Amino acid sequence: MNTVSTASGNSINLHDLYLHPLRHVPGPKWAAFSDLRYAVNLLRGRAVTDILQLHQKYGPVVRVAPDEVSFTTADSLKSIYGFKPGQKDGYKKDMHCFPLPLNGTRGITPAYGPDHANLLVERLRNHVESGSDGLIDAVAWYNFITFDIISDLSFGDSFHCLENSDYHPLVQMIYATLKSATLMDFVIAKVNSRLSMETSRADFLTPVSNTNDSKALTRKEIETKSLVFLIAGSETTATTLSAATYLSLTHPEVWGQLKREVRGAFGNGDEIVIDAINSKLPYMLAMLNETLRFYPPVPTGFGRVVPRGGDTISGYFIPEGTGFYAPQYAINHLSEYFTDHDAFRPERWLGDPKYETDNHTVFNLFSLGPRNCLGKNLAYLEMRMIMAKMIWNFDMELCENSQEGWMQHQKVYTLCDKPPLMIKFSLAQRQE
Repeated sequence: MNTVSTASGNSINLHDLYLHPLRHVPGPKWAAFSDLRYAVNLLRGRAVTDILQLHQKYGPVVRVAPDEVSFTTADSLKSIYGFKPGQKDGYKKDMHCFPLPLNGTRGITPAYGPDHANLLVERLRNHVESGSDGLIDAVAWYNFITFDIISDLSFGDSFHCLENSDYHPLVQMIYATLKSATLMDFVIAKVNSRLSMETSRADFLTPVSNTNDSKALTRKEIETKSLVFLIAGSETTATTLSAATYLSLTHPEVWGQLKREVRGAFGNGDEIVIDAINSKLPYMLAMLNETLRFYPPVPTGFGRVVPRGGDTISGYFIPEGTGFYAPQYAINHLSEYFTDHDAFRPERWLGDPKYETDNHTVFNLFSLGPRNCLGKNLAYLEMRMIMAKMIWNFDMELCENSQEGWMQHQKVYTLCDKPPLMIKFSLAQRQE
């Protein structure tokens, strides 16, 4: 007999507990014979913090389910996601982490940011000058601009969220459910509209939509990839902007330094252009990097699967077929990698000697290797441009109901489930 019954009536598989090839990997006993607790935490949005607690208790390599291992060793990111000798694409993705799209076809996982950033400022100015109380949900407006930008680049046409000061129906559907058949219907309609459009302006679909090219993507592949671009290129950026605003406003010394840097670097708002933000705003870049460390927009690990024959990762032999990953939130909040690991400290990215022992090699928010994020440079450009425009034009103050707990009680369903971030906006007061 390979199982025994517990007092609760549940059966424990003795093979998984005592004979399984992963039996040597540290972890809670329940992880050896059941993934129920892990699945429940996923459904409750608590898997990210649960994984961190498991690593704090059991160490840098933890068995979190019968056939799943989590790594936070310093070399695990490169080992799991980097280029592998003799393997063109590195480890294969663990498809349990990537549900099949509804159309049956799997996807992949010059910018117009300044124009949209100016429209954002215009709309917010109108709101402030209208005689209203100045209360604005920053989460919503950051989503308006990032979805407008990514729609413009993906489909050659904006969602017009900023123009209308409201969510486009498709954006509302994304937040309602990422599995909706109607969501894919909207994307298909957008793809069809773009492919029938005569345009001289290049966008994401330009290189893949030449139907005379034998290597061109199929229509279904274009549809699926467009959905990936839409979500990955908008929600994660809006999440980081929301978190950066919250963290800066709850740390007055950070907010003060940002205002001094931005407002001291430019004579007027029209000077805030790409070349200038790249050369004149080092503290802002440090603040954004610290936001990404403290509150990664995709806090989970990117699942991979061990190939035939198994492999050794960080000194542990992992059998073939095992799912494994390196969870970024847990890595970023371990004391062995970052001094004051649970504190928001932008100066750690500016050479402050107090943080000279920080291990920046484990900071890989955009992954690495053959499947690292294609949109990294675009994301940094968007975030710096938008933040610079916002800080130049507005003073901000967190409303009382957003000052405490906005970040601490969020749940994670692959992405962070954020409540409104209510901020009182007013026109910037500058010293002449």
